[in-house]
Amino acid sequence: MSESKLATYINITTNRTHPRRNKIDTVTPHCYVGQVSAQRGVDGFMKTSRAASCQYVIGYDGQIGQSVSEADRAWTSGGTDKYGNAIRVNGISGGDNDHRAITIEIASDSFHPYKITAQAYEALIKLFVDICQRNNIPKLRWEADKTLVGKPAQQNVTVHRWFANKACPGDYIYNELPNIVKEVNKRLKGEPEDMTQAETERLIQTIVPTLIKNTVPGLINAALAEQISTRQNQPPDSWAQNIIALAREMGIADGSRPRDYITRQEAVQLAFNAKDAFTAALLDNDAAAYSEDARKWATDNGLVQGIGTFEDGTKNYAWESPVSREQMVTLLYRLEQLNRGDF
Repeated sequence: MSESKLATYINITTNRTHPRRNKIDTVTPHCYVGQVSAQRGVDGFMKTSRAASCQYVIGYDGQIGQSVSEADRAWTSGGTDKYGNAIRVNGISGGDNDHRAITIEIASDSFHPYKITAQAYEALIKLFVDICQRNNIPKLRWEADKTLVGKPAQQNVTVHRWFANKACPGDYIYNELPNIVKEVNKRLKGEPEDMTQAETERLIQTIVPTLIKNTVPGLINAALAEQISTRQNQPPDSWAQNIIALAREMGIADGSRPRDYITRQEAVQLAFNAKDAFTAALLDNDAAAYSEDARKWATDNGLVQGIGTFEDGTKNYAWESPVSREQMVTLLYRLEQLNRGDF
């Protein structure tokens, strides 16, 4: 069993199970929650108190680090219900999944939809291709169907949210998986690569200013007028459909006229709608890895008691939501009581 030569930083943690029980036939991407470097992400798994790890970490700049050998099972995809029992799909737990999967943590934004950079996106595709080639996986299969867990001949990409009460790998990666898998399979078959997101952005930055400078203003205005008249009733491009559906679901936009231009007042209204929608998206238990010890200390000692419970009875601590003045003073008051032994 080989390791990826794409990893430029290696620091093997003891948070692992040696050896893995199953041959590698699955990949499981995760969002790291934080735009960290590969080195920082890998080093974060060295603490035994975290009891967590993964095979590879992809940093915000596309660099790749390794934390666990592919010969071993990483501790990445587990999760328990409110009774402390492992959450299982088709009788398979997150730990069982990790015995057959290569797990990858990708640096992401720390807020919904946990977007990753163009460099990390491209690095993930290259790492998936490398894993498949070295482990005799002819193609990746993604159906977004957790009933297919444990059936790699039908679906060999899995996600953490199926095995835990988490949003991981975040909606950005989750919604991009069809495109990622498609590009990985094209490269496995030796077909020409599509332009990467980073390459597309560089092309636009180079060509568009020159095009605008050398084009007759009258032609531009005519072209814009024609585009406006023909685009109004056209359906959205496939890449935008999931984003439009999410905006409609969150109450940010109604999804009409997806190819049309918007006015300044419409842009301001969208921003106003998004303000409250994004705040609501913070009201869950997602949190960055660096605060794990502090969060456990605060909840164990009753300093933080949550804002309610989810349907399954799990407390909702809303770790990423803003703190009000009254919440802050209550926290300080409880801390003073704790220090005096009155709490």
